[in-house]
Amino acid sequence: MEQDTKISMYDVLLILAKGKWLIIIPTICAMIFSFSFALITKINDPRKSLMPDRFTSSCEMVFMQTGNSANPFAQGTGSNPMAALLNLTSGQNTNTMLLEKLLFGETFLLELAASPEFNFYEIYDIRHPQKTNLINRLKESFQFEIDEKSSIMTISYTDVDPQLAWKVLSKAVPLLETRYKTLYRNQLDEKFFFFNEQIKEAEANLTKANQQLFAFQKTNGIYNFESQVQNQFSIYTATSKEILNKELELEFLTEYRPKTDPTVIQKVKEIQKSKELLKEFETGSGRYSMNVIPMNNLQDLSAQYAALKREVELRQQIYLLLRQQQEAARMEQSGEISALQILEYPQIPEIKSGPSRGKFCIFFTAAVMFLSVFFVFFKTFVGITMQNREDKEKIEAVKEALKIKGFGRRKRGF
Repeated sequence: MEQDTKISMYDVLLILAKGKWLIIIPTICAMIFSFSFALITKINDPRKSLMPDRFTSSCEMVFMQTGNSANPFAQGTGSNPMAALLNLTSGQNTNTMLLEKLLFGETFLLELAASPEFNFYEIYDIRHPQKTNLINRLKESFQFEIDEKSSIMTISYTDVDPQLAWKVLSKAVPLLETRYKTLYRNQLDEKFFFFNEQIKEAEANLTKANQQLFAFQKTNGIYNFESQVQNQFSIYTATSKEILNKELELEFLTEYRPKTDPTVIQKVKEIQKSKELLKEFETGSGRYSMNVIPMNNLQDLSAQYAALKREVELRQQIYLLLRQQQEAARMEQSGEISALQILEYPQIPEIKSGPSRGKFCIFFTAAVMFLSVFFVFFKTFVGITMQNREDKEKIEAVKEALKIKGFGRRKRGF
């Protein structure tokens, strides 16, 4: 016969009613304990308390670009494909990431810790290794946030002493700005040096490309390729037409005059002379060896000339772009550096930023209450299971399997 295992809401309420004291008493004890713990941590020394009040002093700032200042690797690039080719594209995030890197860098934190008005080793009771522990402690106290829409950055410092939080942040902000300006100036110098070196290389490449183009033009008699080709085609067409007309005249003359006729002989000589001139014109030899592009090699020469000219134009574009960037870098060096504009200066916090002792008491009491309810249901389940002979045998077998051999004898012998 199958046992009915369906549980109704009345059974649940009955279980809770029977075990009400197992729920109420632990819950009240948890409430008293959490309230007492919160009160003790409130009145104890904040440096020694397990849950002290913490105060956060914050400062809001934004990058303000004045004069000719800008990001040293971002100005003047825009959507220029040549700028992208030279890897000159950058954005506002570069300054933000740089500032965040400086804030949590060891150099800045150690420089801040070296300030005579702070004795962090004594305040935070820093143990060995002192340097590593101090850096980790300061990193935990500093926070850096940025609003992606407005680009406003917030730097804050949290401590149990509101005066100390304000003093540390008031010292850190100008120190951070000085460090940023120094690094920014170094980047500008490196940028200017980089463009100087690149301009030298680009100028050498441009000179080489011009020399190759000039040598090609000199070798093949090219001074203005497009106009020369157009003129030569006109001359070639006119000469070919002239030869054709003379051949027609010769054919007409030979119909009623003998080949030995002086007029016929003269016409034949003229045709031969025109053909020789046309052949020299095609090959670029003879009297046309200096100023005529050989018509037989016109296609190959045209491709070579176009490639050399494109190379010169490309080198010239790179050179001009680098000169523009060099001038921009020179103006940046002579202008004001992109500065941190303080929107909200650090203030002494009057209201704690955490922790919330009320939430702690509520969560702790609720957790104990739920554990008590679980214990009541588990206790009831074990009681019901022990009433079933088959389940009771299984439980006894589990208990027997969990026993450690020899443990009971040693205990009795002791």
